[in-house]
Amino acid sequence: MVSDDAGGQDATRDAVAALLLLEQFGDYVLVFHADRDRVPVFAASRRWGGEAASPDAIGTLIEDFENGGPR
Repeated sequence: MVSDDAGGQDATRDAVAALLLLEQFGDYVLVFHADRDRVPVFAASRRWGGEAASPDAIGTLIEDFENGGPR
């Protein structure tokens, strides 16, 4: 017997989509999560850029990343 759980998968996908927002910012991809202040940042080349403490700190994090500074 095969169970079709497509409805459950759609509901899970919709719930995750409601919590996450991926945004391209120049050569970077930012991951905003509704339940967190911290913002993971990835370079478009798929390299980990770091995690900004808040959305206001994204610019500083990217500048440090581009200049080889702390991540």
